[in-house]
Amino acid sequence: MLAAHMGASFVLASDFDPIREFIRWGRGEGHNLVRPVRRPILGDETPDFRRHAGHFVVVEWVRNSGIQGRVSPFNEATYAVHLARSYSGLYRFDPSHGVHFNPDTGTAEPLTHSNFLVPSYA
Repeated sequence: MLAAHMGASFVLASDFDPIREFIRWGRGEGHNLVRPVRRPILGDETPDFRRHAGHFVVVEWVRNSGIQGRVSPFNEATYAVHLARSYSGLYRFDPSHGVHFNPDTGTAEPLTHSNFLVPSYA
């Protein structure tokens, strides 16, 4: 998803090597790269109340954490995936974007940035 949005040369940067090594070869400290989180993806939901069905995937720039993905299968559990803890390249962009996959209809809809901004309690 990030490669489709930002281009292959962006995600092939060495900053993404730790997550690439973990995904492809199982190397590295997975518990530092992928972890469950209570914070919902959608801004109108809380950790204990999820109103929307389907699967959600977002990529976002997180201050002091780099580029992070979040995935929520069936909008139940949510996982944070550290894609690049720091990005050393030049950037003049906002890589934040997301997609809602509806398993009932087999469709995917883009999320607007305002859809997945979460309140500060998260």
